[in-house]
This record gives sequence, C-alpha cells and structure tokens, in this order.
Amino acid sequence: MNSREGTKMSVEPDVVVLRVTTDPEELIEVAGRRCHLSEVDEETRGDFIKRLIRLEHFSVLEHASVTFDLSGMSRACSHQLVRHRIASYSQRSQRYTKLVKAEDFVMPSGITDPVLKSKVDNFYGQSLGTYQGLLDQGVKAEDARYVLPAATTTSIIMTMNFSSLRHFFHMRVSKKAQAEIRVFACKMLELIMEDAPNVFQDIYDGAVEKGFIAGE
Repeated sequence: MNSREGTKMSVEPDVVVLRVTTDPEELIEVAGRRCHLSEVDEETRGDFIKRLIRLEHFSVLEHASVTFDLSGMSRACSHQLVRHRIASYSQRSQRYTKLVKAEDFVMPSGITDPVLKSKVDNFYGQSLGTYQGLLDQGVKAEDARYVLPAATTTSIIMTMNFSSLRHFFHMRVSKKAQAEIRVFACKMLELIMEDAPNVFQDIYDGAVEKGFIAGE
C-alpha cells in the first residue's frame, strides 16, 4: 500500500472520562478540613477549596483522581504525555496490535500548505505500505513497527490525581505547549470541570481568556 487516496489525512482527537472519584470536591473538603479540625460545610465548600488552592495546599487534591480514555493521539504526543510521571498509563501496544487503517496517522496542525500536506500524506502511505509488506513477509509486528513514523496514532488510558492534573494543565494548556497535546488537555479540562469546577476554575478561566476554550 503506497497510496492513501480517498482516506482522511488525520484522525480527530477524542477524550472520554471513564471514572472519576465519587463526589471529589466533598472528599477534598473533608481532607482539607481534617488538617485544621474544622467542620464540613457544603455551603462554603467551593470557597474553601479555592482558598486551599490559593494557599497551594495541593496535597489534599491527591485524594481525588480521574481516568481518561485518550485516542487519536500521535506517538509523538504520547511521549510528551507520559513525561507526567505521577500518573498511571496503559497504552496500545505496537508489539501485539497491528495497523489496519490508512488513516492511522496524525497530520500536524502546523503543516497547512496543501503541497506539503500531500507530501507528508504520501510519506505516511509509503510507511504503511512498507510496514504491511514486512508483515506479509512474516516479520513480527514488534520489528515491523520500526518503519512507522512518530505520527502513528495510539490510544491511552490515563489515571491522574487532581494535584498532578492541575500541574498537567498548567504545562499543557499553554501557548508554550505543542498544539496537539494542548487540544487534548483542553478537552480533558472541559470534561473534568463537570465534576470538580472549584478545583480547576482558575485554570479553565485562563484557558477561556487565552482563547483555547470557547467557554459558555
């Protein structure tokens, strides 16, 4: 297979929340108030959590966690993701799974010129053709994968506590972050806001201000 004519040039990033700590903000408040031996108060919970964050009392955020399902991510992007070490990752294996779709590659958003995109797309097709040819000759997938580019897509299950997640967002919902991982980070931020708005409100507001997230 040396051509990808008629296929998409890139997959779309997708983020799904698989699990999140039940009532995470209640748990964070309980942990935070234990440090001061104060009583839990649902009416002031939001203000209490925001005060903990202003005081950088982030250890209490470690009691809550979320598990994301991330797909449509390039291997280049996943290498950046797993540098955030206080987390758990389960990634699609290139040893035990094989590429079966011509669109299993990510086109970098920074490449916008149609001619250049066509050249990159042709390269992806040639790479996939070489890969398939090696498999057809009996080469194991774990060895054939060496001809695949960093643009090859992967999928990851990631579990991270809220303290680490705040650090992740500070690093990746940023103008300094590469575009692909920023897209994933913004999708993750929008989703976790549904469960813990007081924990991530300041970061969310900053993302809206910078234009990374549309906001309401």
